[in-house]
Amino acid sequence: MVAHLRVLELTLVTYVEDDTLSLLFAFGSLVPQALVVVLLTLVLSRRELQRVYLLAGLTLSTGLNDLVKDSIRQPRPLGSSRSGFGMPSDHAQFMFFLSTHVALRSGGFWLLLFPVAGFVAVSR
Repeated sequence: MVAHLRVLELTLVTYVEDDTLSLLFAFGSLVPQALVVVLLTLVLSRRELQRVYLLAGLTLSTGLNDLVKDSIRQPRPLGSSRSGFGMPSDHAQFMFFLSTHVALRSGGFWLLLFPVAGFVAVSR
């Protein structure tokens, strides 16, 4: 059976047509991008240093991820439309960095973030 891939509009995220789990994973891979928009909005509207530091940490984490990818050199899965190395996942690293930061800085909100981070990691 050949799976037919579809593209979520306005993104390059693909999912298997008529597969609800694949569609959920596609949306899961968009969580980090949505959180960047929220974080940038908070930085620009409130100008709080804590959020600027978080944004800087996420940026450094992404840079570190590129170095690790170049060291591990794990190819992307077959059929991937992207080039370069695939592991570790930028999305998963982003979400676990964010979750850890929030867990260290605040109360119960991290209880929601770690399961979301796990979902994003599985979706990758």
